[in-house]
Amino acid sequence: MAIAGSDSATARTYAGVHRTLRRQRGSAVGQPCANCGRPADGWGLIAAPTHIGPHPDHGRKVRWSVHLDAYRPLCRSCNSLRDHGGSWTLCPAGHARVAWGTSGGRCRGCRRDARRRERAAGRTARAGAHETAERVASTG
Repeated sequence: MAIAGSDSATARTYAGVHRTLRRQRGSAVGQPCANCGRPADGWGLIAAPTHIGPHPDHGRKVRWSVHLDAYRPLCRSCNSLRDHGGSWTLCPAGHARVAWGTSGGRCRGCRRDARRRERAAGRTARAGAHETAERVASTG
């Protein structure tokens, strides 16, 4: 249901907005993706969210808007790029998606940075253990 003269949903929940989208526009499944042209698998938010809160099914944080014109048909890949933050061209950390690419909607540059931090933490822990072993050996 829309407010007279605007393209906003009267529903204020994630599920309510998606029900209103399906009621007014029908299913987005099979329509061309607004970003890449592949078949869409649902409605995706392409503008700034007006609300952030828990998803009714799984409880994870989701973003949604009550402005129905903020939604377009999106394929799973393009929708996950937007859902994980950033834009279609930059990830939330600022890596260029074209240069780094994505895997499962996650930026490969961010994955690389996370692996580097993990390896550095492992080296620090091993060095600390080595120093402790040397101290024990020298006092014994």
